[in-house]
Amino acid sequence: GPRAELEHWKKRTAKFNSLLTRVKSQECRAVVSTLNAAKSKTLRIWKDLDARITDGANEAKDNVKFLYTLEKYCEPLYKSDPVSYIHFLLLWLPLFNVVVCPCRLVC
Repeated sequence: GPRAELEHWKKRTAKFNSLLTRVKSQECRAVVSTLNAAKSKTLRIWKDLDARITDGANEAKDNVKFLYTLEKYCEPLYKSDPVSYIHFLLLWLPLFNVVVCPCRLVC
């Protein structure tokens, strides 16, 4: 459900933030400078990997932000009986306009 999805993306955010911290560390920057000075072909692979890590971190952060906005609408579903779900579904209808477009785009 929504809680599990939120937890999944929170864990991914933590993992990617840890990777970003390491990639941006002084040690890694020194290695990249050395590769750059040596005109190493490995530098292109490194830059691609760095970009993919950054994209993954941004995606995870965006998904967590998006899922937190849905949380107030999902929480009552965990605490309610099926008969009262209709009331909550009516509250959800405006959200469907947002969900239709990808969360990385501002709607």
